[in-house]
Amino acid sequence: MLRVAFDDEIFTAQLYGGVSRAFTELSEALAEEPGVVPLLPFPFTANRHLAASLVFRGRVLGGGRRIPGLRSLMRPINRRAIAATLARSQADVLHATWYDPALAAAEVPLVVTVHDMVPELMPGSVDGVAKALHGGKLALVHRAHRVIAVSATTAADLCRLSGLPQDSVRVIYHGITDRLRWRPVNGRPPDLPGSYLLFVGRRRGYKNFAGVAPTLAHLLRRNVRLHLVCVGGGSLRAKELEPFVLAGVARRVRQIDADDRLLAACYSHAVAFLFPSLYEGFGMPLLEAMINRCPVICSNRGALVEIGADAPRYFDPAEPDEIIELVEELSRDRAFRSAQVAKSLSRAADFSWRRAAAAHAALYRELV
Repeated sequence: MLRVAFDDEIFTAQLYGGVSRAFTELSEALAEEPGVVPLLPFPFTANRHLAASLVFRGRVLGGGRRIPGLRSLMRPINRRAIAATLARSQADVLHATWYDPALAAAEVPLVVTVHDMVPELMPGSVDGVAKALHGGKLALVHRAHRVIAVSATTAADLCRLSGLPQDSVRVIYHGITDRLRWRPVNGRPPDLPGSYLLFVGRRRGYKNFAGVAPTLAHLLRRNVRLHLVCVGGGSLRAKELEPFVLAGVARRVRQIDADDRLLAACYSHAVAFLFPSLYEGFGMPLLEAMINRCPVICSNRGALVEIGADAPRYFDPAEPDEIIELVEELSRDRAFRSAQVAKSLSRAADFSWRRAAAAHAALYRELV
C-alpha cells in the first residue's frame, strides 16, 4: 500500500481557490486508485473545498468565513502533526501543496507541483503576499525528488528560470470536477441578467480586468441589453468601475459571490466567458466554462492556448477591441455558437481527475 501525505500549506493559505481545489480533487481521485492511500495528516482546516471532502478527517474551523488570526493559529499545530506523521514513518511519499521550504528536510521522497511562474515572470503584477508565498519555490524544486508542472508552458518557464533540465519536470494536467457542471433541474437563478458576459475570479494585476474594462464598457454601451457579471474577486472598486461610469453603463455591471452550484449556472447562461489574463500556468476556468457549454473568449497568453486548443476564441490582450467582434459574432450567429460549444465539450473531455490521479500514482511508485 502506497501512502501519500499532503501538507496543509495551501489549505491554510486559501479559504477557497484553484490550487486548493485541485489538491482536494486529486486526493479524492487518489483514494479511488488501487493501492494508494492519500493522507491529510493535519487536524484543522478552514478551506471550503477540503471541508466538503470525505478524505479530510480533521476539524473544520471558521464556518467558511475569513476569521482574523485563524490561519496563524492553525499553521503551527498542523505542521507539528505532519512532522509527527513523517517521524513515525507513516507516509511513503510527501507531496507539497505549495512551496514550504521546511519540507526539504523531510526524510521521505518529496514531490513538488509548480502551478505557474507569475511572480517570477511578472513581479509587478502580484502583491507582496503572493510573492512571499512563492519565496521558497525555486529552492524547493531543486531539493525535490520529482517535480510536476501543470502544463508544458509552466514546465518550460520553470526550467528556463530555475536551470532545471527539461527532462526532470513531469507535466501532469489537472482534471475537471463534475461538481462544477450545471444541472438543468437546478433552474436558472432569478438574479442573473437575461444577457451577460462573465468574468470569474480575481481581477487585479495580471488578470487584466483593467486592460479590457474600457472595451467592455464600450461594448455595453453599444448593446443596451448586455450586462457584465463578475463572480468572486471581492467587491468592485471605484477605479474598476470608472470606465463603466464614464460610459453610462455602470448599473449593468455587478459582482457576486457564488458557491459551485451558482458558479456553474453563471457559466451555463452567459453569452460568453471572458478570460483576458496576461499569463496563466493552467487556466482552470477554461475547463469550468467548457463543461457548462459556455463559449470562451480568452487571451492568447501563457498556457491558455495549450489548454484550450481550438475550443476558445482568442484575442491579443494588446488589442482588446477584438473582443467586441467576437462577442457580437457569438450573439448573432447560432451555428457559430453551437460549433464553439461542441469544440468546448470535446476538449474538456480530455481532462479528468481519474487520469491525473493515475499519472500521479505512477510517479509516486517510481520513488518507492
